[in-house]
Amino acid sequence: MQRAWWRAPTGLGAAALRRLPGGDGAGGRLIVVEHGWSVDHGALSAAPITVAHGAPMGPADHGAAVLGLLVGRGGPPGDAPACGAEALHLVACADGTGVDRALDIALGLARPGDVVLVQAQAQLGAAAGVPWPLGAGWRAPEGVLVVLPAGNTGVDLDQLDHPGVGDALVVGACAARVPHQVLPRSCHGALVDTWAWGERLIAPDVGWGGGRRDGWTSSFGGTSGAATLIAGLLLCVQGARRACGLPPWSATTWRAHLRDPALGTPVWLGDRQVGAMPDLHRSPILRVGPS
Repeated sequence: MQRAWWRAPTGLGAAALRRLPGGDGAGGRLIVVEHGWSVDHGALSAAPITVAHGAPMGPADHGAAVLGLLVGRGGPPGDAPACGAEALHLVACADGTGVDRALDIALGLARPGDVVLVQAQAQLGAAAGVPWPLGAGWRAPEGVLVVLPAGNTGVDLDQLDHPGVGDALVVGACAARVPHQVLPRSCHGALVDTWAWGERLIAPDVGWGGGRRDGWTSSFGGTSGAATLIAGLLLCVQGARRACGLPPWSATTWRAHLRDPALGTPVWLGDRQVGAMPDLHRSPILRVGPS
């Protein structure tokens, strides 16, 4: 059983989506900016994956795990919401394209209600592995959500001169076990909007070079894994709204919602800020209302 479907505080409460048309993300697109990947794993053979730009350069295992969590089929039960995306487009960023250009290409493929997941982190001065700097005034096209991992170096982002991420949504990582605590390696601070568990994620294992076709791993995670879970959930919710004739929620509305501890699962103890984990059983997201 997928943990994402479980009720809070264990999961995201995504079972609420099952009874709604479009609640699997049908009709929506995922666009993933990645360094390396492999689509040769059996769980990905029937997935609607296309390479929209460039070629993979770098470890194949990371990208394959991300793809498996989002649209993988078969094998051991995974953790992501069952995502029935119309298409998943891959955009390479490590083949000389660069992350900023790759993101521009990804946004050019997106439509209102789609989700762009940027699996890249930056180095700012001596601080490595922090959210990609887009600038405080950066905005995605209307109705398109952009998701960034918070980074896996445990940095307090409030202590950095980070230029900001605009209206992109930043995801931290916490322990899978209840009560959830922020993982030591997850970056944190006011820049982080929400979190999901960043460990014990079951995903395809293709090996560093991508040679395996039927392996599975439970060691994928960190903020890359957590951001993947949130991206899948966002697409499913936007799909349900689309099927009900409602406009997609904007990034501004999502940010306010995700940061509200009354509408999600807050972390347990500690002072590291990472927002709250979505809980669809307490959420007004699926009710008729403004975008």
